[in-house]
Amino acid sequence: MSRRVRQDTRPDKHLYRITPEGIVALRKWLELAPLEPDAERILLIKLFFAEHGDPEVMRGFVREFRAKAELLARDLAEIEANADRDGDRFHGMTRAYGLAVTAAIIAWAHSVEEELA
Repeated sequence: MSRRVRQDTRPDKHLYRITPEGIVALRKWLELAPLEPDAERILLIKLFFAEHGDPEVMRGFVREFRAKAELLARDLAEIEANADRDGDRFHGMTRAYGLAVTAAIIAWAHSVEEELA
């Protein structure tokens, strides 16, 4: 639902309010697992609106997201441990990026899981 609000010094604005039917639809959507290829973005959108859903469901989604990051971090660490250092400078830079990003995701996910517990 929306309503128009007149303003003297600026263009008129529209204020929106979610309908009861919209709340029901939002809650149903929040229960659906985020799908690839945009699972990370969808997870963050769902988390933004999580106050309207079940925190335990959201916690499960975050846990799955963390598990995928942990798996990638393990794979990257194994590659790093077995890497040939000669001529591997740029490959090492990309692995370092992946390790840093996955470490940040894992730390963030742990804190979110605790917050949702």
